[in-house]
Amino acid sequence: MNEPNTTIENTQTEGDCSPASCSLGEALPAEIEKCTEIMLAAKECGPGGIFLVPTIKADIAAANKAMIEGDLPGMLAAYTSLKEYEY
Repeated sequence: MNEPNTTIENTQTEGDCSPASCSLGEALPAEIEKCTEIMLAAKECGPGGIFLVPTIKADIAAANKAMIEGDLPGMLAAYTSLKEYEY
């Protein structure tokens, strides 16, 4: 049986995914790391950032759960959600 294509175009300028693309197994942890940094920065912003923290935390938890369970559709959904967060 053919394996599904899980290669994702890398639009990041930094990180472990290089040169132009990486696998979902590499991209999702990189997005989790990026969003963890955003979440920590949001906590430091005071009351304005307090609304963002639970949302990011839930998306990171969903990504980790999907990775642990080997849930490819869940991993793709989590990657898409995490990719939307920017500094």
